[in-house]
Amino acid sequence: MTAIAIAIASLIFSKPIVGPNFRGTMDLVEKDKIIRSYADSRLNRQMRYLTVLFLLIFSSNAFVYYVNATSNAESSNLISPPLRALDKQTFLQEVKENKSIVHSSITNQGILTISVINDDRDKKSMASYYCQLAKSKNISVASVKILDASNANFLVEIPSGTVLAIFSCN
Repeated sequence: MTAIAIAIASLIFSKPIVGPNFRGTMDLVEKDKIIRSYADSRLNRQMRYLTVLFLLIFSSNAFVYYVNATSNAESSNLISPPLRALDKQTFLQEVKENKSIVHSSITNQGILTISVINDDRDKKSMASYYCQLAKSKNISVASVKILDASNANFLVEIPSGTVLAIFSCN
């Protein structure tokens, strides 16, 4: 955007300023006045150029900021209101409302572990979804691990069992 602003400002002020014209016989005072007038007009033009350039850069950056802010606000409104809770326990309760999930927990290392009944389908997209959901709720999750519910063990510090999918949230 800055390059576009520079190009536009250069096009606006691309017409050259005509140099001083010394016709006829003039004394030094008259020549000095003409030279000073020429210098003043060049300085005024340069100041207008810099002002227009600053305003173009400022307004283009403000426009880009506005577009990004409104698109982020619109995308944050796509998640339904009941899933906007910020604490881990409420988040885990919302996760467990999915009928295919048997158990879920978040470890101290930030691993969201979910156990599901194995239906031989790929669970990578499910892990990706819960990673994005946790991020949207400001829940600190480093990765999501989907375990087979038939042999998942949640009684230890780090839940274990047959891993169906792992997704890194970084």
